[in-house]
Amino acid sequence: VQQKDVIPATTTSTITLVTNAPPLAVAATPSNTLNPPISTDLPIATASADVAADIAKYTSKMMDAIKGTMTEIYNDLSKNTTGSTIAEIRRLRIEIEKLQWLHQQELAEMKHNLELTMAEMRQSLEQERDRLTAEVKKQMELEKQQAVDETKKKQWCANCKKEAIFYCCWNTSYCDYPCQQAHWPEHMKSCTQS
Repeated sequence: VQQKDVIPATTTSTITLVTNAPPLAVAATPSNTLNPPISTDLPIATASADVAADIAKYTSKMMDAIKGTMTEIYNDLSKNTTGSTIAEIRRLRIEIEKLQWLHQQELAEMKHNLELTMAEMRQSLEQERDRLTAEVKKQMELEKQQAVDETKKKQWCANCKKEAIFYCCWNTSYCDYPCQQAHWPEHMKSCTQS
């Protein structure tokens, strides 16, 4: 729509509609002799305020439609994004929980293996200790028996308990003459040689 200035009238203005329609034949009348001839455009008489209101109304409708469409697009995208983001967060939380569970399982398995190893080592050490204790006891028993056997083979002084070299009677010996003389008052009662 183009607006052209036409001869001003007192209360109206004219808007011409430019079209590709063939020109209309208009006869000249005495009243428009002062006016220039009207072009082939169709004149549409309307008020400027009405046109502005119509433009504002349609502009507002178009803006509302665009705003609604953009809001809908945003909501759809944000729902998809939020949904996928929430799903991703949930997936990651599940993955973290799974990894934590696996970690706890590995720790429990390591602890169990360590406890088994320690139990085996403890058992091995106890067996080794028992074996060594038995071996030492056996060795000491053997040494004790040898010492007893050696002790039984010898004669001991009846007075000072040193190894005896002098024999008096069947179970009395002395290491030297002073011990025999010192012990004689006691031994003479039971001496078999007197």
